[in-house]
Amino acid sequence: MIRFGVDPDALASRMVDDFSRTVLQGALRVADDDKNPIRGNLFASAIRELLTHMLHELAPENEVKQCSWFNVETDDGRPTRAQRQRYVIQGGLSDRYVKDALQLDADDLRRQLGDSVKALHKATHLRPGSVVGDDRTVDALAQDALGSLVALLDAIDHCRLEMMMAVTEAVVDEATDEVLRETIQTIDELATHHSIEEIYVDDVKTVRIDAHFVWYRATGTIGAELQWGSNSDLRRGDGATLNHSFPFICDIPAPVNDPGHFETSMVDLRVSDGGWRD
Repeated sequence: MIRFGVDPDALASRMVDDFSRTVLQGALRVADDDKNPIRGNLFASAIRELLTHMLHELAPENEVKQCSWFNVETDDGRPTRAQRQRYVIQGGLSDRYVKDALQLDADDLRRQLGDSVKALHKATHLRPGSVVGDDRTVDALAQDALGSLVALLDAIDHCRLEMMMAVTEAVVDEATDEVLRETIQTIDELATHHSIEEIYVDDVKTVRIDAHFVWYRATGTIGAELQWGSNSDLRRGDGATLNHSFPFICDIPAPVNDPGHFETSMVDLRVSDGGWRD
């Protein structure tokens, strides 16, 4: 069911935590309550706090300050809302890269959210002459605010998708190389010997962009032959072999100033036993 131009369930699934989902649910309920004469003001207050919470969760102050594009614009040196929004979308990536390589107009998105926050801020001041309760005004306020929130979330997804599409093949190769060059303790401790038979990468995604790195993640399975006993034991019938698949996750960072060049010394490979011990 679409309300105020959005699907509430779909939007709730994109919130950063349970608190955000609770605030969103409450804001939508109060906006729907046409018997509440100040429903628009209460909705505005809730959504403004929701946006503030999300920006602080997704853009920690110390991370924003480490970005090469950060400049002090406040008396206390803390990031502005616009700078936090900038970090949420692009991390430490440069504006030029975001515009030219990712084809994303971050400035327009910042203006859109900024205008919505101003409207919400104005509506939260409840005094004679500022009551927001009529259907048309509430609907317009809700659609603008929720539309801006969706646009912000869409921009985050777009940025990460474009980054992923640009390097998917290279990430697969790097993950495969990491599996082959690492001694995998999870597999090594299960049998006397093992050999890697196949490596299958079934998914690649950009999991985050921070002040210094774009973090890609490859997931898949390692097909291995496990051997108990020596080759001589096998020939005598005293050993055994078994094929088994082991799920893996491989996190691969690339610097924000060169998102296609991996920091191989920081690659993190994690292999599970694939239910072997269950």
